[in-house]
Amino acid sequence: MPVVNLGDDPAGVEACPRLEPTGPFGIAAIAGGRWVALPGWKSLLNAVAPLAVACTSEELPEPPPGRSEPVLVVVDRAGTNWSPDGYFLCEREGALDLQWFEVAPEIALLGRVLFVLRPKRIIDEDAIATTWDLDE
Repeated sequence: MPVVNLGDDPAGVEACPRLEPTGPFGIAAIAGGRWVALPGWKSLLNAVAPLAVACTSEELPEPPPGRSEPVLVVVDRAGTNWSPDGYFLCEREGALDLQWFEVAPEIALLGRVLFVLRPKRIIDEDAIATTWDLDE
């Protein structure tokens, strides 16, 4: 799926191509830009026009406690109908922003947030470097 940065020009969202995978392996032709490959999770497969938005955890509308880290916010560009139980990608002061709205906003919604991904974390680097000895 294509990737944009939070704070980019909102015109970049519309300019991102939509992938059309074909064949039994879902092969897609990609022309330039930044892309990320994600697993075939059901919520992602149900998305009509998924887009990944790169930002840091402190830029989220409800930042988690702890240190800031890079995250990917996956948005469905087809989800432009307001609902009080979701966060949305929108334009604010000429830049992309993520917001929750208590009532229907008067600004255009560019997509609904599906989920937020954190980078993988390996807790014990030594554990993955050593081989296991198994008795048979």
